[in-house]
Amino acid sequence: MPTFYKSIPETLQEWIMQQPVFYIASAPTVGAHINVSPKGHPSRTLRILSPTHVLYLDATGSGCETTAHLYDNSRATIMLASHSASPRILRLFCKGAVHEAGTPEFNNLLHHFDQPPSLANPSPTNNKEEQEDWQASAIHKTVRSIISLHVFKVQTSCGYGVPVLRTSIPSERAESLTKASEDDVWCDRETLPRWAKNKEACGEVDAYWVKNNVRSLDGMPGLKAARRLKGEWIGVAEVKGFVWRVVVAQWVSVLLGLLLAVGLMGGMGCVDGERVKGLVMGCQEMGNMVWVKATMGRLGRSET
Repeated sequence: MPTFYKSIPETLQEWIMQQPVFYIASAPTVGAHINVSPKGHPSRTLRILSPTHVLYLDATGSGCETTAHLYDNSRATIMLASHSASPRILRLFCKGAVHEAGTPEFNNLLHHFDQPPSLANPSPTNNKEEQEDWQASAIHKTVRSIISLHVFKVQTSCGYGVPVLRTSIPSERAESLTKASEDDVWCDRETLPRWAKNKEACGEVDAYWVKNNVRSLDGMPGLKAARRLKGEWIGVAEVKGFVWRVVVAQWVSVLLGLLLAVGLMGGMGCVDGERVKGLVMGCQEMGNMVWVKATMGRLGRSET
């Protein structure tokens, strides 16, 4: 079962900093490409300033999807998953900003991160500590921005389907990781098959769908089978979803279209200017009220 928080609990802050990798997902307002990027070195590149404020160093890379998407709409989600014996998936739903290197905002935030070691000629080495120092130095010297993320919701879930990273590798493979197969390094958890078998044996799968799969976090219609089991009319839900997307979520565009239409009519002498102004202001006020009420209701529905 998922658990929701309005901010990052202290225990989860500690857990986040112990993970070896995190992922950041983003998408454009208009466009086909939804991006997910893996990020390493979290102990050096990720900082939790408060339960609702997270930073990470954005090193130079071959793409700029996250940067472009944050400039576009500021939406991002960070995800971490446990590959140890204790399963967990954690998501941070955020609104973010990009502070590029050389800007005042970047310079003001940089002190939150460890400074790179001053190495005259950094180079790879077999010594683990020196290797980490070299990596940190290289990362810091090529940072292109600091991503600032304000967390508005935190979600944890079971992580039963996430594989476990083995703590030891068979001796015949240990001398070289490049010779190790995926089966040597990863193993599937038995938790998910056991959980599914128990749910099926107890006849609880349908009830689980109804409880968890009817709506998305934003209140959009979910699994059709779950909605039928709940007794919903699929067509009605689809119409409601369409109304939400076109009228409520895009009320600014609707008002702009209305403004242009009545403006043209007013210019042609078809309507009174003061009435047009009153109509637009009334619609805008109503739109604001609908947006706030609908959004807060959707965000608060799953929070604990």
